[in-house]
Order: sequence, then structure tokens, then C-alpha cells
Amino acid sequence: MTMSDVGLVLAIVAVSGVLYPHLLYPLLLWGVHRIFRRPIVGGPYIGDITVVIAAFNEVDIIPDCLRSIKGATSAPERVTIVLADDGSTDGTADIAESMQQELAPVNLVVRRCGRGGKNSALRAVLPAVTTDIVVFTDADCRLAAGYIGQLLGPFADSSVGA
Repeated sequence: MTMSDVGLVLAIVAVSGVLYPHLLYPLLLWGVHRIFRRPIVGGPYIGDITVVIAAFNEVDIIPDCLRSIKGATSAPERVTIVLADDGSTDGTADIAESMQQELAPVNLVVRRCGRGGKNSALRAVLPAVTTDIVVFTDADCRLAAGYIGQLLGPFADSSVGA
């Protein structure tokens, strides 16, 4: 094999490495979808869900975030919110805990983690999550009314797994 052959092989591998994930794989998925199309039977998801929020110094916005999560579901008694406080110094966890009565029947769990970053806070709380469905959001997000029901509607079809 000559140097020009090696260069050609390397160029093909490099071009394939760029084209496959950005062009060929999406085209493959589109083709499979066109051939094996099966409608998803959506409906209300009736299982329990957990909404996980990692927060650091979000005292000004966490109340609106928690209220929006409660309003985003039609079955708040099936929702558990897990707030992973990433070592906040502004009382974010205290404010969240003070809202437990207001958020009822939503179950609110506040876990105070040492400062380690978002991923560390999420790793600390996820082992305690026992529901089949976990929704992740940030403290600065506001969920529209009915959003969680819309998001989870396809999971009412038992053939949907992810």
C-alpha cells in the first residue's frame, strides 16, 4: 500500500465520519420511518413521574419554576419534584422547602448537595428516583399549562419505550 493509498483511505474515513451522523443517519431514519410507519396511540399517561431540577443560587426564580411544574400537569398527585440544591448560598433550598404546602398535592423533595456543579448534584439525587419517567428541567424554565401531559402522552402506548 502506497502513501497515496493510505491518504485516500484516511480521507474517506474522515469524510464518512462527518457525513454519517449529519446526513446519512438522518436519511436512514427517515427511510425506516417511511417504510415501517406505525401510529402511536397517545393518551393520558397515568403513571408516576419525577421532575428533577438542579439549582444553584436561584432564590429569585425557583418559586415560579415550582409553581409552573405544578400547573403543567393534570395529575399533580402523581408528580414528585426533586430539587438538587448545588450548595446554594442564597437560601434557594429554604425557599423551596417553605413552598411545600402551596405545592400540595405535588410531593417536593429538597436535597442539599455540596457545591460540585450540576452533574454532581444530579448524580447525588438520581439514585433515589424510583419512577419510570424522569423529566429534567432547569430552574429558569417555565412549563406551560398541560405541558407534562403533552410530553408524556406517547408513553400511554405500551409499545413506546423512550
